Amino acid sequence: MDPDQQLAAMIEKSDNLGVLRHIRAFKLRKPDLVLHHGTILLGQPDLLLKPVTDTTDQQRQQQQQQQRQQQSPSFLSSLTTIFSKINESERLATLEQLTIAALDTNSPSYASHSTTIAERTLTQIRDLVGKESVRYRNLLALCLERQENYTDALAIYNNLLADNPSNVHALRRKYTILRARQYIPYGEEGEIDDASAAANGGKETALTALIRVREAALTTANGMEIKEALNDYLERNGSDASAWVEMTKICAEVGDYSGAAYSGEEIVLSAPLNAEAHCALGDWYATVGGRENWKAARKHFAQSLELDPDNNLRALFGLVSVAESFLDDVEAAGGGRKKKKRGVVNE
Repeated sequence: MDPDQQLAAMIEKSDNLGVLRHIRAFKLRKPDLVLHHGTILLGQPDLLLKPVTDTTDQQRQQQQQQQRQQQSPSFLSSLTTIFSKINESERLATLEQLTIAALDTNSPSYASHSTTIAERTLTQIRDLVGKESVRYRNLLALCLERQENYTDALAIYNNLLADNPSNVHALRRKYTILRARQYIPYGEEGEIDDASAAANGGKETALTALIRVREAALTTANGMEIKEALNDYLERNGSDASAWVEMTKICAEVGDYSGAAYSGEEIVLSAPLNAEAHCALGDWYATVGGRENWKAARKHFAQSLELDPDNNLRALFGLVSVAESFLDDVEAAGGGRKKKKRGVVNE
């Protein structure tokens, strides 16, 4: 029985604890299932009730509460029995799952008040482990990110890293926040004022001036800070191929093509049979230039063609291009003698 069939069987049997454990074990992204089975397991169905906004909603909520109170005693006793079997460790893991699922949900039923659900579960986690717990502070920072309060979230991650520089989760989230800030057109301090635009001769609007300032920051201090954050993460988790892909992009954005080639080598080590990885690495070596780099690019373009010979025009063009560049460089070094010989062969 495959994992999907196992999950379906547990859902059919209403095995709430088994469903949550299965989702954790296989790292599935199913927030709606987590919210449904987690609240039942904890005996807290009120978590999924939407916040009261008007009198009609309040009356509907009261009716739902009355219906739950009128449920058969056998159901309520069974719910209490299930809840009593959960130890503190399992309850904490379930609350953590509920918090992350609430932040991740896209369901219309929960999306409007997902932050409220996360806040309620986060409060229970704080009562269990304390507000100085690493587990609690990690989840608190995620909630702040959901609220787009990146400054406070980044401060929490920096404090976590001060306590433990090897906190991989904090390193990853710190880089993510810094990287995401590149694409936020408005800063947390508000819009750029008209004076900044006027300083450029009045030819720019406030938004255009803000975008120009942010693009300039990307290639200076901000870009270096992002690169350093990713370097810190890779020093402690060098086997993460997706992080090396990010490093390749950052190096390319700041014009460090030798660094992009180095990152591409790490990607190829993680996926040696990936034709696209070899082709991309050949591109970086070709961009750096030089006889040795052209030879390395030729090797990776050829490997890419061997792995994917049918639909790989980019590698084919790259192979021809670097071979031509290599021959031109050899001819230039030989004073044109080999060029005459090539002309005889071509004729």
